[in-house]
Order: sequence, then C-alpha cells, then structure tokens
Amino acid sequence: MVVLYDADGEELASGDGQMHPLASLIRWDAQAANEYHVEVTGGGAGSYILAILPDADDDHGNLLEEASFVEVRDVIEGTLDYAGDVDFFVFKAEEGESHIITVEIDDTQANYSMGMGIYGPGGHSWYGSSYGSGGLVHSAFLEHESSGRYYIGIDGSIDSADGTYTLFISPAIVPFPYSFTAVLSPPPTR
Repeated sequence: MVVLYDADGEELASGDGQMHPLASLIRWDAQAANEYHVEVTGGGAGSYILAILPDADDDHGNLLEEASFVEVRDVIEGTLDYAGDVDFFVFKAEEGESHIITVEIDDTQANYSMGMGIYGPGGHSWYGSSYGSGGLVHSAFLEHESSGRYYIGIDGSIDSADGTYTLFISPAIVPFPYSFTAVLSPPPTR
C-alpha cells in the first residue's frame, strides 16, 4: 500500500493495489508547491520500486474506473506510454455469451514484454496471461455466466515504455483453439 501525506502528516491520497494489476498507484494533482511524504507498506519482507512521475500523455485509463469503453468487434491499437503504464478497457456482455479476447504485441518489439488480465463484474480478477514479447498473441476464450461489465487490463515491463499492441474482442461460438479458458461468474456472497 502507498499513502501520500502533506508536510503536516495529513493523508492526501492512497492506493492499495486492488484496482491496478502491477502495483499500488496514486494519481494526485498538487494544489501548491510544498513538501510531501510517501509511505510504502506491504504484507511482508520484499522490495519495491517507487516512481514519482509527472502526468504523462496516456491513451487509456490506468484504473478500472478510468477504462476506455469498447464494443465487441472493435479493433483497438494501443500504446503503453511510459514505464508502469497499464491500459484498461471495458465491454458489456450478457449471460450466456462467449467472447475471444485477443491482444497482439507489435512484432518489432522483440524485447518488450506484455501481459493481459481480465476482470469480471465488480472488478474481480478472473484471468491473467503470461508475459510474452514481440509478435506474441495472447488469447482468452470467455463464457459469461452473468451479465455485466468485463474489464481487460494490458500491462508491460515496469522498467520500459512505448510498447504497442492491438486488442480485438470477437464473439465466439465454439471454444477457440490454443486458448486459455476462464469461466466467469460473480464471486460468492455471504
């Protein structure tokens, strides 16, 4: 978890890593020049990278609530614009529908790695792909057991920028060969 404080110790913003697949993230605009403090905590021993960056141009939102809306059959060309960038997309699906989600990494980027995560209604993580480099295609076949908004997150190497990709969501009638299958349903309730 990361927390931002002003010089008097008042909490200004926090990020707990729940809405961002790579790390805790705070997006905050300074209202005045001042001294600010950042606190980083975790569940145990380990290491982390703290990056404080000015707002950069970004083609798609970094959080689920900032996801770019896409329609099934849209072809989206995207760029991971800076180190640690994540691009989120959201689409609507109805119970009983099936879709194939495909992300292709630009084949000129042999050393750039990307991954894809899929989140069901409510933002719960349902699927994560392994990372791969240029020319690799990530595909996932999804059977929707509930209606709602489904999110796709595309992330890259936390230490490099400018990875380009193409995202395509297509209807599916039968399971897509060579894909991972994730059956999506709402999390259990108490």
